[in-house]
Amino acid sequence: MLETDPRGFYRILGIAANASSQEIKAAYKKKALELHPDRNSSPSALEGFKLVKEAYENLIDPELRGKYDTSGFTKSNRHSFTVNTAVEPVMCQNCQVVSAQPRYVVFFKTVSFLFYSKITPIQGVFCSDCARNKSIASTAITVLLGWWAFPWGLIYSMKSIGNNIIGGIKAVSSECSSNHPTSDSFQCSGKT
Repeated sequence: MLETDPRGFYRILGIAANASSQEIKAAYKKKALELHPDRNSSPSALEGFKLVKEAYENLIDPELRGKYDTSGFTKSNRHSFTVNTAVEPVMCQNCQVVSAQPRYVVFFKTVSFLFYSKITPIQGVFCSDCARNKSIASTAITVLLGWWAFPWGLIYSMKSIGNNIIGGIKAVSSECSSNHPTSDSFQCSGKT
């Protein structure tokens, strides 16, 4: 199977591959405080801090995370990417099933109360069934709880529902790169 954590970014932050952006931020803050050179006098603290920062930068940006999750692309600097050359299938992060058409998708759910509205991205590599279920669940939560704030609750809810109805936001570049290793894997295994 394709290594879901090619450079160990999820392991470095101590989170699961399907962690939310809030979980990523919390893990980053915790690890950064532990390894910050001003707080930690260990000789390896600076290198560890740099690794935590690189992991955070790759996982917090939905497009970079999509590339990382689907095909082993990683941000080595601002302008270049390195590629994991393993020809393995991409698995759904939710059900762990190899799909012929995995998609990195971001759905949104909105929760509101009085004057407070919060939009939460639900993102990951999903098979078509799990993507549909995530879309329906996010839309249902938004319909029930998203419109209760004035004035932004209704606006944010409509935006979230609209994005979910059209299939979520897809990282086009990651879809193009994710289909290649999966199709190669199916072809090599004789499952075509």
